[in-house]
Amino acid sequence: MNLRVVSLLGLGNVGQMIGQLLLHCSPSHYIINVVDPSGEIDGTYLDLSHSTALYPGKSVELNNMDLLGESDIIFHCAGSGVPSHGDRLSIARENTELAETIFKPISWKSTAIVIVVSNPVDIITYTVQRATGLPESQIIGTGTFLDSIRLDASMNQNSRSNDIYKNVVIGEHGSSMVHARSLSTINGKKLDENVDSKWIDACLDQTIHAAKTIKKTQGATYHAVSACAIRLFQCIEKNAGEVIPVSRVLTDEHQLNLGCKPIALSLPCSIGTNGATPTSLSLTEEELVQLKKSAHVIETVQYGE
Repeated sequence: MNLRVVSLLGLGNVGQMIGQLLLHCSPSHYIINVVDPSGEIDGTYLDLSHSTALYPGKSVELNNMDLLGESDIIFHCAGSGVPSHGDRLSIARENTELAETIFKPISWKSTAIVIVVSNPVDIITYTVQRATGLPESQIIGTGTFLDSIRLDASMNQNSRSNDIYKNVVIGEHGSSMVHARSLSTINGKKLDENVDSKWIDACLDQTIHAAKTIKKTQGATYHAVSACAIRLFQCIEKNAGEVIPVSRVLTDEHQLNLGCKPIALSLPCSIGTNGATPTSLSLTEEELVQLKKSAHVIETVQYGE
């Protein structure tokens, strides 16, 4: 993908981390256009722009609305963070309204791809797709990609081994997430056939509560989710075709199978220059039941039912 403009909406903790990673994660030459609705980031922008002296071919612009509409890839990080004692869904209305305010007025490049990081990521992913009118495949939420790598990390830390875990978490990025054990592996073999289920349960519990654990000392989560966003960026840029569980608006077929209204949630997708393309999905009956429940959680908040 021949990148020219990469826009970064919001320069809070996650936005700053992504901005720094963007400078050195790719040899491509492009403009990083930082757009922040708060109007209070001059110092942060200036600090980030000084880094460009070490990365020839890259530059940083501030609040360039003309460049925003020309963006090839947009990271949406703007909005309120999740309260320490709340959950992602508690900030849905506020961040949905902000997303509509940002995305609706812009005439977007037809090939633009938006990587959504703002929470609640599934609802904001749906909102951004409807606000931009871009194809569903071109609006990608980090979703349960983060939960999947958190679970990988938890298993690695608890096993203290060199085993390679590849977990697949789907559904809501939140407490109703579904661990698709039938799709998860250890050293390329089926996880559920080679690892004790109680041990898996304990690692999953750590994953579900990871954000609250992190916020006890850090205040917010931003390292891992930024790494997820950058991996998606790299897959798009290189047309990698890597299969990753990400949030996107469901296809008609998936809506029918889950018995839900139009929503976004995470399912395995191939990530490339066209965005996120759903791959074939074969779940156990129990996993499908759990996924339907997870879809209902998102649907209830999104439609107020």
